[in-house]
Parts: sequence; structure tokens; C-alpha cells
Amino acid sequence: MNRAGLRAAVIVGIAAAAARAEAEPSDRVELSIIGTNDQHGYLEVPSGQGGAALLGGYLKALRARRPGRVLLLDGGDLFQGTLVSNTTEGAPVIRAMNALGYHASALGNHEFDFGPAGPPVVAKAGENPRGALEARAREAHFPLLDANVMLRASHQRWKPENLRSYTIVRLDGVTVGIVGGTTEDAGTTTLPSNVRDLEFQSLGVPLARAAEDARRAGAEVVVAAVHAGGVCRRIGDPHDLASCSPDEEVMRLARAVAGRVDAIVAGHTHKGMAHFVAGVPVIESFAFGVAFGRIDLVWDRKQKKLLSSETIIHPPRRMRVGDDYEGQRVAPDPAVRAVYQPDLDRTAALEQRPLGVTLSGAFWENHGNESPLGNLVADWTRALVPGADFALVNGGSLRASVPAGPLTYGALFRAQPFDNRAAAVVVTGGALRRALAIAARQDMTYLVSGFHYRARCDQGKVVVDATRDDGKPWSDSARYRIAVSDFLATGGAGMLSILGEPIKDDVTLYSERPAMRDEFVGLLRKTPGAVLDPARWYDPKKLRADVPDDAMRCD
Repeated sequence: MNRAGLRAAVIVGIAAAAARAEAEPSDRVELSIIGTNDQHGYLEVPSGQGGAALLGGYLKALRARRPGRVLLLDGGDLFQGTLVSNTTEGAPVIRAMNALGYHASALGNHEFDFGPAGPPVVAKAGENPRGALEARAREAHFPLLDANVMLRASHQRWKPENLRSYTIVRLDGVTVGIVGGTTEDAGTTTLPSNVRDLEFQSLGVPLARAAEDARRAGAEVVVAAVHAGGVCRRIGDPHDLASCSPDEEVMRLARAVAGRVDAIVAGHTHKGMAHFVAGVPVIESFAFGVAFGRIDLVWDRKQKKLLSSETIIHPPRRMRVGDDYEGQRVAPDPAVRAVYQPDLDRTAALEQRPLGVTLSGAFWENHGNESPLGNLVADWTRALVPGADFALVNGGSLRASVPAGPLTYGALFRAQPFDNRAAAVVVTGGALRRALAIAARQDMTYLVSGFHYRARCDQGKVVVDATRDDGKPWSDSARYRIAVSDFLATGGAGMLSILGEPIKDDVTLYSERPAMRDEFVGLLRKTPGAVLDPARWYDPKKLRADVPDDAMRCD
């Protein structure tokens, strides 16, 4: 063979080798799990640094680097929280997730909040109390996962269309099973009337069972997407659990499914996690569309196993326009934004609608501890119930602070996005005192109106000293009318059990009235031009609720 022929043969040989390399899969497959959680309807975020379209830009970069090897999951609480989502019961969120290519999502407790399809959040006789959720599930191109949600009557899994205990996908020849479910507290962290016939089991056993079913169906790798989270103060070292609360729900779950589940995408607590728990990589990425988490797994085709020593957990990545990710400059994906832009346009005017009052400073909230916003909402709540002596508000009903300046409907909506109606309960002063003591032991401070109280230790027990606003103590034997939301009145946040006495016959639900948020707007219309000063509603030297920041222990 002459030199030219030899050279041609070498070139052909190189080309053939390259073709074989492309045709024959590598022994190692690097898979990337991207996890989001607690989106709460935030298709766009106020700062512009986050949201669905920007996530699409990051996914483009990663998918270009690892084509066919990216698994996209969500840890639940998809819809509840913004005008653009709530006014259509989550429909634009599902369209955005379809466009982004999600493979599955956990079922969040707030997925049940909308109740039946249509404006009412509580079903009437003959209506489906989960009609809105089931409509969204049918529209999704991916399943919602509910392995631990059972029908009380039959003890069988609740399984409407497109809600499954597990699903199977294939990524570059690797068969991946995805299992999931929701927090066992879902029955008291959504409107209880919407889930009264359901039982939310502890996640460990149902997820282990679902993982076994997935493996029998051919799954080589099993990943969980769960609406159950953790609390860790430090994220830097994935092997350092010293800053993590060991008894949080996802920590217990990881220990229960170690060896059966290979990775977990978590949610619910709105915290950041990027940790190995009992050897299982766990990610959680804050809330409201600002970040995503990532786990990289390596599958060995020859050995048919994960190379666990090569697993990488990335800290939650806060998104920003212009970020450099996987060698690309990130920008919002216009194709993703296009699917929900009409919804943004539809709600823009309502978002900016002025309410006729000005805030002289920010009304900040402290999610369960006293704050200007919390006290203001408590006062407004008491004003909605005729003859109310007091008001109680659960801190979880407040979701954002309100900035200084002219108050808009959009700002008020973000602060209180739930469509709860006003309600009243009648209990004795003694029952209320006991309830406040129990709440202090459980680190569940109520926001209050009409009285002040202090929780203290006395002979190993938490006791509560309380007075009305006029300084007079209340009587333990007297019955008081308390303004609350229908969420609390029907057992949300465990209120019925905390009160410790039957109040079934002493509950008034104002179900036919507008949502409390819209009734607050009506209160504001009575004082046009008013200037609201946060200092009037919060004085750190004169707290309405004098309780420790953490759960009280009097041992």
C-alpha cells in the first residue's frame, strides 16, 4: 500500500473507531437530577432573578452538556401563592412545567387548597372537594406522586387520573424509577374539609414499597420526589450534618429508605439542603422559584450499579440572568415564557391596582413570630367577625412582607395568598389559655388581637398569663368569641385538638363571604388616603405574645 493509501486507511480507521464509540454506549453514564420545590405559583419572581423561564435557560445549558441524561423533578407545592396562578387554580404553572420537561412532581399539601373546580374553596354537597387538583393533574405531561395518600374508608391508595405511587423513565439507556408522596402533616396544613376522607401515612413504608414496585418494573436507579423537608443551617459540606435538625421529616425518611432509594428531592420547609443522610443524597432548594438543586449520579453499565463514591451534590443554585452555567451564558427561555405570558398580561392590572392607603414603612412578617404585618392582619381578622372578643392567626398564612409606599393589591396578595374565609369559634378562657401553652411548647406562636399574653415556666410546666387589651384578666370559665380563618376553625394547624374541648357546635363559617384578603380590601376602602405606620402595630418592648423563639422546655 502506498503512502496515500495508508493515510486514507488510517483516516477511515479513525472514523470507524469514532463511529463505534458513538454507537457503543460508554460504560459510565453521568446522570444529573435537577430539583425544584415550593414554587407556590412564582412563574416570575419580583427581582427577575428566578422563575420558570430563567430555569429553562439553565436547563438548556445542562441538557446541551448532558443530552438525554437530565432528570427534572419537583418537591411539591406547585400552585398556591400568586395572582397569575391562583386566579386559574394553577393552570399556567402546569403549562410552564410541561414546557420545561418535568418528569414528575411530589404532591404538596397546598395542592389541595383550591378545593373544587371554580372559585369556592370548600365543596358543597355533591361537589368534588379536590376537583381543581384533579383537573391540573389531567393537564400535566408528567405524573404527580402520592404513594402515601390513602382513602380512609378503604385504606386503599387514593389514585385519580395521573396520580401514581411511582413512574418509570429511561435516560440514556438507564431505567430510572421515580417514587414520591407528601408530608404526613398534609391533613392539617391544607383546608381540612378538602381532605377529610384521606389519610396521609408516614412516608417511610409507602415509599419503600413504591421503590420495590419500581425495581420490579425494571428500575435500575430509584429517585424520590417528596414534599417533606429538612432544616440545616450550613450547606457547604454535604457530609456535615451537625447543623441539621435530625428529626425533620426528610431526615427520618432518608434513614428509612436507605438502600432502597438512591436520591431524594425534598420540599415543604423552604430551606436549603445538599447533604448525604444515611448515605442518601438529599437536596432542597428554598422556595418561590429562586433556586434549583442538583445531584450528579454515575451509573456503571458493566457492573449494573451506581458508583456511590462518585455522587456529587451541588449546593442550591440561586438563579440570575447572565450567570455562567455549564459553559453557557444563561438567559430566560422565551419559549417557556410564551406559555404563561398571556396569564401575566391578564393579571397585570389587578396586580398594580392601588388600594388607597400608603405604608410609611415596610410591614414585615416573621413566619410565626410577632411582626407588624402579623399584628395588622390579626386586627383586621377580628374586625371581620361581629362581636369577636379576640382573634388568632396562624403565622403560616402570611407568605411575604409588604414594602413601604402605596399599597397595591398584588403586594397584599403575595402577603396573604390563601383564599380562606372568615370564621368564628367560641371557647372558654381556660381552653384558650391551655391552647396557647400547648402552642408555646410546640413552637407554634399564634398572632393575636384583643389580648396580650406571656408564656412562662412554673413547676416544670408551661403556664400562660393573659390580659385583655384594657389590662383586665380574662375568666377561665367565661366563653369568648374568637375570630379565625375557616382553615383554623375546621382543624387546620391542629387547632381543634390543641383547644382540647369540643367546639363543633360553636363554629360559624362565613363560607359565602369573599376571601378574607378581599374583605381586608373592604376595610381599607373605609379609610382612603390613610397612612399606616408599622410602629403602631409592633413595639418590641410591648409584645402581644411574650414567648421564646423556640419551643419551650420547662424540665
